[in-house]
Amino acid sequence: RQVRRGGPGGMSMFSDPASTRKMAEDRIAGQYLDYLEALGISSTEMDNLYEAFVDFSDERYQMLGQLMAGNLTADQAAAMFGPNALVANLEDILTPEQAAELGDYDLMMNQAAVREVYNSMFGQGGDAISGQTQDYVMDVLMSELFSADNNYGALVAADGSMTSAYNDKLDAFNRARSQLEPDLTAEQLSQFDRFVDSQHGAVDLVLESNTDSEGNVQVRNMRVGAENLPN
Repeated sequence: RQVRRGGPGGMSMFSDPASTRKMAEDRIAGQYLDYLEALGISSTEMDNLYEAFVDFSDERYQMLGQLMAGNLTADQAAAMFGPNALVANLEDILTPEQAAELGDYDLMMNQAAVREVYNSMFGQGGDAISGQTQDYVMDVLMSELFSADNNYGALVAADGSMTSAYNDKLDAFNRARSQLEPDLTAEQLSQFDRFVDSQHGAVDLVLESNTDSEGNVQVRNMRVGAENLPN
């Protein structure tokens, strides 16, 4: 397991077409090949679909800088960064069954990436929660963070706002704590609260993730301050 922080350059990387294309290719190769290979389509069809995935991901990275700068309308933000953005942008070249499978797969991959980021941070707040208890805590957290109430973990809320999404995420943490409280000791709850406190004031942008041949997940992650979020 490895979580890498975003490299130097910050948001400037999203205005460099060569950088966004490389990131898009790495993301699709690392995250979606299993989905594509399971479709049972011809190599030509797979190549075309792969290119469409990369094109969308490339555009999304380029627009991330615009999103952070507050230069997108609410509709544009929701269309590119909402929970169904990938499926909606590719549905013209997918069958309804393939689109439904992609929606499930995309949600699963996003959940796995966030889980990896949070697991890497969790131990920094103490060692009262570990092993099976930590797995249980993460299960509850993921169920709330990727719920309909939290717009399935999308970067923007249903209204296209990153600020709304941030506030919804804090509500999801509170719901998770309420679920966990009867099952955790006071010491474990304190560690959970320290973790949640560490998430206040910041948003994690999962830029890309992939799973190697041994099942290890690697995530590239960037943190931005909540005070800098566009409405």
